[in-house]
Amino acid sequence: MEKLLIFSLSILLLGCNESKTVKSIDYEQFSTEERKAMADDYESKVRFYQGSRYNQEKYDTLVIMNPYSSSYYQGKSITHTKIGDYHIAFPLLEKAASIDDEVLYYYGWVLLNNYHDFPRALKRLEEFDSLTPDQMDYAWGENVHHLKGLAHKEMGNYEAALQEFSICIEKEGLDKVDVYTIVYRGITYLRSEQYQNAVKDFDLALELYPRCTMAFYYKGEALLEMRKKKKAIESLESARTLLKRGIKKTDPYKDVFDEVHEVMIDDLLERAK
Repeated sequence: MEKLLIFSLSILLLGCNESKTVKSIDYEQFSTEERKAMADDYESKVRFYQGSRYNQEKYDTLVIMNPYSSSYYQGKSITHTKIGDYHIAFPLLEKAASIDDEVLYYYGWVLLNNYHDFPRALKRLEEFDSLTPDQMDYAWGENVHHLKGLAHKEMGNYEAALQEFSICIEKEGLDKVDVYTIVYRGITYLRSEQYQNAVKDFDLALELYPRCTMAFYYKGEALLEMRKKKKAIESLESARTLLKRGIKKTDPYKDVFDEVHEVMIDDLLERAK
């Protein structure tokens, strides 16, 4: 507790000191070389104390020194996104994207995974994908077709979602594709009442990753819809066994779409029995 108090006070003091610095210095008086050196120094400091006043003031200073750098607006937005201040983060990302199209890869990703603004996320991901039509694009390490598929699925555009997931699987190949692209295509088949295709995808996912809790759970749901209760119960029990061992898709930085919880398994098992 004492360490936390000291850390908090140090951030507060650093933030207060920095605020005075920003207001008192006229950066126009420095040469281009001097301002670049100062910017390099400030850029090295914004890596620390994310979310603090100190960190935000450093970004404010960088924006003053160079208002045409998209990375400063994007960097400043990250803290506000993480704490849910989207009304602050959103204009910053809009500004960053207006300066540099490359920001769209992050913008689309965060709109999808954090803001859950699926129509706007899809628009930004489409814009990003169109920048390099002849190559496979990735947003924050995830295949852009996978992300567009998720956006379509969440909006109920199942045919378009299936198309995007299928493009991703075909382009990546079964040896490289994220197994959850197959799982999400299966869930999309499930939601569009194409139960046999759904089960095929869940079985394929389980071939690639035999401990995929999500595949077992949604396979159980699909089998239950097909009135194959015995097989459905077996699949759901497998999902529950894995879940009790702590094995499931999770992410500390974003929501996991269609995340499986024990109460969901219990509800389906009750329905099946």
